[in-house]
Amino acid sequence: MLLLFFLAFLGFGVAFAMDFFLNPGRDGLPSLESFGNIIVYGLMVHIVRKTVQGEILRVVFISLPVFLTLLAGFSRIYLDATVLPDVLAGSVAGFGWLVFSILLVKSLRQIRTKG
Repeated sequence: MLLLFFLAFLGFGVAFAMDFFLNPGRDGLPSLESFGNIIVYGLMVHIVRKTVQGEILRVVFISLPVFLTLLAGFSRIYLDATVLPDVLAGSVAGFGWLVFSILLVKSLRQIRTKG
């Protein structure tokens, strides 16, 4: 699954090239930081949801990554490093990639166990 995340970063990084890094947040491109936060913290939430047994621990370990993701997006907007639509677009793209990756890995595991 980590290979899929790496390929996403590689693909998006090549597509946005140097303009994104030289002028972050001002070119209308999705925020790669938001994209990465959603993928990394989303994977943490997915793993915690599957492995942690205690209800209180589960709530804590799921709330923390969600809070950190929101905090990172808000801080980038507050510090004027990017604009709200770019953060939202990066978050939506990251969530889409996360769901795609989880479903792909799940379906590949099902195919492997059947065959």
